Amino acid sequence: MAKKIFAFIMAAVLACTALAGCTAQKDADTAKENITTTKKVTDDSNFKLSYTQADSLDPFKSKTQNNQVLSSLVFESLFDIDENWESVPNIATKYEFSDGKTLKVSFNPSLTFSDGSPIESDDIIYSFNAAKKSPAYKNSLKYIGSASAGADNTIVFYLKKANPNAVNLLTFPIASTNDDENGYPIGSGRYKYVKKDSKTYLKAIVTKDFNPYITTINLVNIAAADSIDNAVNIGNISYAFRDLSSNVAERMTCNRKLINMNNLVYIGVNSLSGITANAQIRKAISLACDRNTFAESAYNGYGTAATSPFNPQSSLAQNVKIFSSEADTSTAKQAIAQSKIDSNTKDRAGK
Repeated sequence: MAKKIFAFIMAAVLACTALAGCTAQKDADTAKENITTTKKVTDDSNFKLSYTQADSLDPFKSKTQNNQVLSSLVFESLFDIDENWESVPNIATKYEFSDGKTLKVSFNPSLTFSDGSPIESDDIIYSFNAAKKSPAYKNSLKYIGSASAGADNTIVFYLKKANPNAVNLLTFPIASTNDDENGYPIGSGRYKYVKKDSKTYLKAIVTKDFNPYITTINLVNIAAADSIDNAVNIGNISYAFRDLSSNVAERMTCNRKLINMNNLVYIGVNSLSGITANAQIRKAISLACDRNTFAESAYNGYGTAATSPFNPQSSLAQNVKIFSSEADTSTAKQAIAQSKIDSNTKDRAGK
């Protein structure tokens, strides 16, 4: 148990950007936001986004940031995380815990996928099981053991451990159990994948509540990060989602808008062998880290040092502080002394 605990502590040592974590919100029935424009709907195919042709468009199989960003236009989730890092219902309408480890989520039975078929329990359970195997979602869902269909348009999630904030993990995309005639996955989002002249596009699902100016989005196959930067600078693509952890900000000459992200960046250590198998050594390393400096230097001032597993801007983070954002070298030296490891110790693994 001690090894697992300290391994987790070290895992969050270098958290330089925002961390996940939102408070639960019960019975929050909310309507979808209406998005309209004052301009006439047009087929503006000059708007272009990059994608990776060699990668899958399936939200559970895609590995590139390119295609994962596109998924947010095509698919919706049971719950979303808002700008205050709070969970809000999307496909879901409300939730309740029947006990600490059983979470019942109700969903809106009137919602449909882009092909007109209704969103049903089978689709949500299929998506949950696929997400548990997905590189993008499996870690966040590992403490939710299984899901089953309940009565009256509900899904019951069975938790491995009690977690009153488990609803915040239900942000995986909901996809239909069936693909379309071109083999594209089907979602309930504002756009859908279409094929024309052997090319892939995004086509808007125009409704009375969603009347966008851009109804067609060209997808341009650009996989390399440097090529994406150049393409958006010279106008070959209209928009790009870029990570500011390197010198990307300096390379970008186009218009930019900063948005808050919910990413945890960390360094893990080997807790099973070598000097870092000693819990006091791992504690000393953690105490010696100045997270403010790491966040500032690694993300060029765009990151925020994490002091807990929760996003620093969320309400949960205000009550939970595991780490200090500043280094504590004095206590770190004490931990080294308590490790009973020195330069002459043969057994550097410790106990």
